[in-house]
Amino acid sequence: MQWLADLIVGAFEWLFDLVVAVLELAGAIAVDLACYLLDGLGQFLTWAVGAVNLDALATKAEGMWSAVPRPLLEFAFNAGLVDCLSIIGAALLIRLALQLVPFTRLGS
Repeated sequence: MQWLADLIVGAFEWLFDLVVAVLELAGAIAVDLACYLLDGLGQFLTWAVGAVNLDALATKAEGMWSAVPRPLLEFAFNAGLVDCLSIIGAALLIRLALQLVPFTRLGS
């Protein structure tokens, strides 16, 4: 009678080990799938950014800066306006990036 009890206990242990192995395999597959999808998204974004032609924008920006009088540009540089605008721009970019993080409150 003991052998029957040992057989039943052994069968349940084997079944439990099988369930654990299947769940571990499912977790590994889920991680691989997530990595595969993120890799595909990265490749798509690389292709999309590479497809954008920025030559016209660069020449237009050159034309805009050439229209500003040189003394005004020198005054803005000496007054620190360039540094000020870069700091404000960086702060805005950081704030916009942090808005993408869920459950983040920024002074509101």
